[in-house]
Amino acid sequence: MMKQFLSISLLLLIGFAGFSQNAMVKAELDSQQILIGDQINLDLSLEFNLETPVAWPSFTDTITGQIEIVQSSIPDTVKKETGETIIHQRFVITSFDTGFIVLPPIDFIFNNDSSNMLSTEPLLIFVSDIPVEMEADIKEIKEPYDVPFNWKKWLMYGLIILL
Repeated sequence: MMKQFLSISLLLLIGFAGFSQNAMVKAELDSQQILIGDQINLDLSLEFNLETPVAWPSFTDTITGQIEIVQSSIPDTVKKETGETIIHQRFVITSFDTGFIVLPPIDFIFNNDSSNMLSTEPLLIFVSDIPVEMEADIKEIKEPYDVPFNWKKWLMYGLIILL
């Protein structure tokens, strides 16, 4: 029983390794450390030589519960003369939770077959909060500024109304 399991596992790994040589997926972040609420770019790219359909991952407004999507571009497809196809999409993401946040692997499914799937590497993002000096003195709230009265502007409005 154990030999059969090992044989099947080895065959699956060989098949997956042969498939993965024809395709490469990548997820990259601009920065791995941000302040709470700051935005960074997440670039997804897929490079492959196959003529098989690819299920591009789709997200609505979040990737995980802690990572929100602010903006996303349309997937851009480039076909090279060598026969390679490159698909690229950029997401602007943010987080309002502090600490280390794991961006999980993103799956790309080929030929509508979950056994032909490639995933990106998980990424780590550190979200820090804004430093606050707890021992600092409490400062008074500043008074609102007085806006100087603009005679030229009101004179112009008056002349327009009179005309």
